[in-house]
Amino acid sequence: MPGLLLEHSGNLTQVARKLGISRPTLYKRLHQLGVGPECYIECWREELDIHGKKLERAREEATTPGPANGGPGIALLPFFLGRRLKHVAADRELVEEIRVAHERRAEASHVEPASAPRPPRPARPTSARPRRARSAG
Repeated sequence: MPGLLLEHSGNLTQVARKLGISRPTLYKRLHQLGVGPECYIECWREELDIHGKKLERAREEATTPGPANGGPGIALLPFFLGRRLKHVAADRELVEEIRVAHERRAEASHVEPASAPRPPRPARPTSARPRRARSAG
Protein backbone atom coordinates (compact mmCIF):
# COMPACT_ATOMS: atom_id res chain seq x y z
CA MET A 1 0.00 0.00 0.00
CA PRO A 2 2.82 2.52 0.67
CA GLY A 3 3.88 1.96 -2.96
CA LEU A 4 0.45 3.19 -4.05
CA LEU A 5 1.02 6.33 -1.99
CA LEU A 6 4.16 7.07 -3.96
CA GLU A 7 2.48 6.18 -7.25
CA HIS A 8 -0.31 8.67 -6.55
CA SER A 9 1.98 11.35 -5.03
CA GLY A 10 0.51 10.92 -1.56
CA ASN A 11 -3.06 11.59 -2.74
CA LEU A 12 -4.98 9.43 -0.27
CA THR A 13 -8.30 9.94 -2.03
CA GLN A 14 -6.93 8.42 -5.25
CA VAL A 15 -5.34 5.54 -3.35
CA ALA A 16 -8.58 4.79 -1.49
CA ARG A 17 -10.53 4.95 -4.74
CA LYS A 18 -8.09 2.56 -6.45
CA LEU A 19 -8.36 0.10 -3.55
CA GLY A 20 -12.15 0.45 -3.42
CA ILE A 21 -12.23 1.52 0.24
CA SER A 22 -13.12 4.69 2.12
CA ARG A 23 -10.50 7.19 3.23
CA PRO A 24 -11.08 6.49 6.96
CA THR A 25 -10.53 2.77 6.28
CA LEU A 26 -7.36 3.63 4.37
CA TYR A 27 -6.10 5.73 7.31
CA LYS A 28 -6.75 2.82 9.70
CA ARG A 29 -4.91 0.35 7.45
CA LEU A 30 -1.96 2.69 6.98
CA HIS A 31 -1.79 3.20 10.74
CA GLN A 32 -1.80 -0.58 11.24
CA LEU A 33 1.15 -0.79 8.82
CA GLY A 34 2.99 1.88 10.78
CA VAL A 35 2.61 4.53 8.07
CA GLY A 36 1.66 7.75 9.80
CA PRO A 37 1.13 11.36 8.77
CA GLU A 38 4.87 11.95 9.06
CA CYS A 39 5.29 9.75 5.98
CA TYR A 40 2.74 11.69 3.93
CA ILE A 41 4.22 15.01 4.97
CA GLU A 42 7.72 13.88 4.03
CA CYS A 43 6.46 12.58 0.66
CA TRP A 44 4.80 15.93 -0.05
CA ARG A 45 7.99 17.80 0.87
CA GLU A 46 10.13 15.61 -1.37
CA GLU A 47 7.62 15.91 -4.21
CA LEU A 48 7.62 19.71 -3.95
CA ASP A 49 11.41 19.86 -3.75
CA ILE A 50 11.77 17.77 -6.90
CA HIS A 51 9.13 19.79 -8.75
CA GLY A 52 10.73 23.06 -7.65
CA LYS A 53 14.18 21.96 -8.86
CA LYS A 54 12.76 20.95 -12.24
CA LEU A 55 11.06 24.34 -12.59
CA GLU A 56 14.24 26.18 -11.60
CA ARG A 57 16.25 24.27 -14.23
CA ALA A 58 13.61 24.93 -16.89
CA ARG A 59 13.57 28.62 -15.98
CA GLU A 60 17.37 28.84 -16.23
CA GLU A 61 17.26 27.19 -19.64
CA ALA A 62 14.49 29.53 -20.79
CA THR A 63 16.48 32.62 -19.79
CA THR A 64 19.77 31.41 -21.32
CA PRO A 65 20.35 33.08 -24.67
CA GLY A 66 20.58 30.64 -27.51
CA PRO A 67 18.97 29.61 -30.79
CA ALA A 68 15.86 28.19 -29.05
CA ASN A 69 15.29 31.41 -27.08
CA GLY A 70 16.48 33.94 -29.65
CA GLY A 71 13.17 34.67 -31.39
CA PRO A 72 11.75 38.18 -31.72
CA GLY A 73 9.70 39.65 -28.87
CA ILE A 74 9.72 38.94 -25.18
CA ALA A 75 10.25 35.41 -23.88
CA LEU A 76 7.20 34.66 -21.70
CA LEU A 77 8.18 31.21 -20.46
CA PRO A 78 10.53 32.49 -17.71
CA PHE A 79 7.68 34.60 -16.28
CA PHE A 80 5.28 31.65 -16.17
CA LEU A 81 7.92 29.38 -14.68
CA GLY A 82 8.70 32.02 -12.06
CA ARG A 83 5.02 32.26 -11.21
CA ARG A 84 4.80 28.50 -10.80
CA LEU A 85 7.89 28.55 -8.58
CA LYS A 86 6.08 31.01 -6.29
CA HIS A 87 3.18 28.55 -6.07
CA VAL A 88 5.58 25.73 -5.16
CA ALA A 89 7.13 27.94 -2.47
CA ALA A 90 3.65 28.62 -1.04
CA ASP A 91 2.92 24.89 -1.10
CA ARG A 92 6.18 24.21 0.75
CA GLU A 93 5.12 26.70 3.44
CA LEU A 94 1.74 24.99 3.72
CA VAL A 95 3.33 21.56 4.14
CA GLU A 96 5.62 22.99 6.82
CA GLU A 97 2.61 24.46 8.66
CA ILE A 98 0.90 21.06 8.48
CA ARG A 99 4.04 19.35 9.82
CA VAL A 100 4.30 21.77 12.76
CA ALA A 101 0.58 21.40 13.56
CA HIS A 102 0.91 17.61 13.43
CA GLU A 103 3.92 17.66 15.77
CA ARG A 104 2.10 19.91 18.24
CA ARG A 105 -0.93 17.63 18.17
CA ALA A 106 1.26 14.55 18.65
CA GLU A 107 3.05 16.17 21.60
CA ALA A 108 -0.26 17.21 23.17
CA SER A 109 -1.70 13.70 22.80
CA HIS A 110 1.31 12.15 24.57
CA VAL A 111 0.75 14.12 27.79
CA GLU A 112 0.10 11.71 30.61
CA PRO A 113 -3.26 12.31 32.28
CA ALA A 114 -1.69 11.80 35.71
CA SER A 115 0.88 14.52 35.09
CA ALA A 116 -1.76 17.20 34.75
CA PRO A 117 -3.00 18.17 38.20
CA ARG A 118 -6.70 17.71 38.69
CA PRO A 119 -8.65 20.60 40.10
CA PRO A 120 -9.95 19.88 43.60
CA ARG A 121 -13.54 18.74 43.83
CA PRO A 122 -15.88 21.28 45.29
CA ALA A 123 -17.05 20.35 48.76
CA ARG A 124 -20.63 19.14 48.93
CA PRO A 125 -22.83 21.34 50.95
CA THR A 126 -24.06 19.54 53.99
CA SER A 127 -27.66 20.15 54.73
CA ALA A 128 -29.55 19.68 57.93
CA ARG A 129 -32.34 17.88 56.10
CA PRO A 130 -32.05 14.12 55.75
CA ARG A 131 -32.15 12.71 52.23
CA ARG A 132 -35.39 11.28 50.99
CA ALA A 133 -35.51 7.79 49.65
CA ARG A 134 -36.50 7.63 46.01
CA SER A 135 -39.58 5.71 45.11
CA ALA A 136 -39.13 2.80 42.73
CA GLY A 137 -42.12 3.78 40.66
